[in-house]
Amino acid sequence: MDEELKIELLQAQIELHQYLYTRLGIALHDKVAQLLGSVNMLLGATMNDISLASDTLNIAQMSLCTAIQEIRKLSQPMQDIFSFNSLEHLQREVNDINASGTVPVALISVRRALSLSAEKQVMLFCILLDLVRNYMAWGVSIRIAAKTVEVTITDAALPLPLSEKILKRIRLLQGTYYCGNGVHILLPF
Repeated sequence: MDEELKIELLQAQIELHQYLYTRLGIALHDKVAQLLGSVNMLLGATMNDISLASDTLNIAQMSLCTAIQEIRKLSQPMQDIFSFNSLEHLQREVNDINASGTVPVALISVRRALSLSAEKQVMLFCILLDLVRNYMAWGVSIRIAAKTVEVTITDAALPLPLSEKILKRIRLLQGTYYCGNGVHILLPF
């Protein structure tokens, strides 16, 4: 099982990198490129009408400063995998889902950090991210207590099947799950 855990930890790290690079690409496109495009338009307008130079250049400078700040914020999640904090990343994902207005996802935590190794936090994050993304249509609640992570996916109609990958990772993290009217997962740390 030790070898199986190592392989799964590496797979989770790869998934995390894919997730972070995807988010980085989207954020670069949506935030930074838009701000830099605005700066480009403002500079073009200034070149056409020099009487607008002072105000337009001030606005362009503010937009450029905002773009620089966004780039700095975007580089923070690309931190070293060995100092990974799953709660920060999970909170960001939950905030994005809730901001989209699709289905609310609840994240309740009494902790700021988990007492798990960074590698196991990566696997835990991948489990939670997979659950939040694939089962949010039914409603997901994540509660992080003093020594456990409890995930509840509610669905009154039928039991939800979990993927083999999620089941394997729950087992490797010594967690338990119950499928009934929805799914209830308990992961110790």
